[in-house]
Amino acid sequence: MTYHTGDIIIARVNSSPFINHMGIIVMENGIPYIWHNTPKNHNTQGGSIMKHPLQEWEKTRTIATVTPSTLTREQIETRVAPLMERHFNWITFNCEHFVYQVWTGHPKSPQLTFWTFAILTVTTSAFLMIRNNRRHKNPA
Repeated sequence: MTYHTGDIIIARVNSSPFINHMGIIVMENGIPYIWHNTPKNHNTQGGSIMKHPLQEWEKTRTIATVTPSTLTREQIETRVAPLMERHFNWITFNCEHFVYQVWTGHPKSPQLTFWTFAILTVTTSAFLMIRNNRRHKNPA
């Protein structure tokens, strides 16, 4: 596949198939690199924003989608710079928050929203089923 600076990548994490990871491509001398936010590494400024060769990044992930954007290398690096000291946080600053912050200026995490809604739905459903079951066993 041919990549371009600004491409937004979503990949499945091989060790956790229900979790996706996002990053942004920057081409340097014809080689694709990916900026991403990871809980596993720290950069020289102490934060969790990293730039890795895409080939290395892909060793533990399977690319699911590539979305082109109009971001230039200069825009990406300018927007990444103030985030370099931030630490990965599953709830407030995960890989999606990072990518959307750089891409649109507004952090968001559709995956976190989905999983939160799914957990709340299952929990609420279980609660209602248990309550309903108790009512049928012990009528007033």
